[in-house]
Amino acid sequence: MKLVDKIIKIEEYLSSWYDALPITALHTLFGLKPDELYTLSEEEFEDKIFDLKQRWEDMDFIDKVFWHDRHEVKFSDFTSGVELKH
Repeated sequence: MKLVDKIIKIEEYLSSWYDALPITALHTLFGLKPDELYTLSEEEFEDKIFDLKQRWEDMDFIDKVFWHDRHEVKFSDFTSGVELKH
């Protein structure tokens, strides 16, 4: 398998890993205030979640890997089903 293919697989894994995170993880990742998401209307909440996902997708690959490695154990109850496909 070429290196580029391996990187694509890791990117797919990181995206799935992010999608499995709880709301509390988003507070940690993006530096939100503890109640910031909970005070929004349903539409504002959905928009904010979409915006945060875009920020994650736009994040540098190395930053995503660093954040994953730093917090993987903390959120493993939520993300344990996400596996890196070979």
